[in-house]
Amino acid sequence: MGRKKDKTDVLGQMLLVEGPVEHRFPRNVALMMFNERPDKFFPATWVDVVYFPKGEGNPEFTEFPKITGPVPAMIRKTLDLLQTNFLKEKVIKQEGKAEAVRVWNYPYAALEEVVANALYHRDYLVREQVELRITPESIVILNYGGPDRSIRQEDVDSGRIRPRRYRNRRLGDFLKELDLTEGRATGIPTIKRVLEINGSPPPVFRTDDERTFFEVEIFCHPAFVVSGLDTSDQAGDQAGDQADQMMGLADRLLDGHLKVLMYVSKPAGRKEILEEGLGFSSHTKNVKRYIDPLLEMGLMDRTIKDRPRSPLQQYVITQKGRDLLGYLKKK
Repeated sequence: MGRKKDKTDVLGQMLLVEGPVEHRFPRNVALMMFNERPDKFFPATWVDVVYFPKGEGNPEFTEFPKITGPVPAMIRKTLDLLQTNFLKEKVIKQEGKAEAVRVWNYPYAALEEVVANALYHRDYLVREQVELRITPESIVILNYGGPDRSIRQEDVDSGRIRPRRYRNRRLGDFLKELDLTEGRATGIPTIKRVLEINGSPPPVFRTDDERTFFEVEIFCHPAFVVSGLDTSDQAGDQAGDQADQMMGLADRLLDGHLKVLMYVSKPAGRKEILEEGLGFSSHTKNVKRYIDPLLEMGLMDRTIKDRPRSPLQQYVITQKGRDLLGYLKKK
């Protein structure tokens, strides 16, 4: 039998380390893909998510905890946050047809392409994080380090892109293996096609002449945008349905549940929630009584979704939970 390969040999074959045998060191792609804190080596390597419930012209906003970790983990965590807090589906009846149409305010596949490509193509030498700015009308995804100068603005607008070179090619190879990117300049055409199929407005792509940034704006499906001047029966029905839903949730909650929701406006651990927020012990029976129901109803979510039992696990209120607290406050 042959000699069993050690980890260094495997990493060398994967081109993740380099240097002489006596002084091996990780390559940049290894730090991006497998280090829990790549921001130690590439400053500002994280994702900021900011929500403006009344639009960017209003000072009211919610800033979510910054999303950190290896690049694939940041992509998945960002998408999980969007899916939990902002994505909604609606069934629309078609006049004269038996079949109803299902649409999303923001189709997941389009957001997946935008988020993955923002972290794939960003310039990791620039000390600026990837940023998502969310309003009731749109989601804007911004990363620094614009497209290559060989790509013209009209190419971006048309979706016909033939890049001469790729930034972070090795990183892209790994993300492709994880089915997070295609790596063949198909991102923009895919985004446009998915939005068109969903019936959403076309996206807007922005950069500058110096190619210092790249910004994508995806607009909310018109069926989810209700004008403040809309007094139609449909708007009233929607408001009534939402009120019924909120009342149904409220009827299922204990006072302790509401205290937990208010406590997790910022992420907090299980022990902290139960002992400091409620004054109880962190016994399993209290977890089942006060934490698990909020997770099941989607009013609260985990910050580490792929490892529910992680010792670093924390919990934070979702947009659905905020809506419920706002409804109860008005009542």
